[in-house]
Amino acid sequence: RWLLENVPEVGLAVKEGRAAFGTVETWLLWNLTGGATCGGVHVSDVSNASRTLLMSLETGTWHAPTCQTLGIPMELLPKIVSNAEIYGHVQDEGPLKGVPISGCLGDQHAATLGQRCRVGEAKCTYGTGCFVLLNT
Repeated sequence: RWLLENVPEVGLAVKEGRAAFGTVETWLLWNLTGGATCGGVHVSDVSNASRTLLMSLETGTWHAPTCQTLGIPMELLPKIVSNAEIYGHVQDEGPLKGVPISGCLGDQHAATLGQRCRVGEAKCTYGTGCFVLLNT
């Protein structure tokens, strides 16, 4: 919201339909799959979308009342996708061209998966913060 209110170029891009918001992984996926020039995909994996606090954990979709309260236009947000599907393919001209991109877990979620936590088990991660995730 701060960008919308304080950076005139962002406000103009929103009005002209040229703006898209998301997390860092959204930006990476957008650029790897072609960006603005080659039809990049505008998505966010559910593990990253959930960390924005804008996603309903019950429905796995953006929570309209929260977005409305915060003044965040939902049409600017990426589509929320699972973390086990093909999002697109690398569009770069380098050696990775055409390689499918099929996962983009957030760090705590990836650690829980990497440690093979079963249903009912929890994982505590330490880094920029301390987080406990319970596999349900």
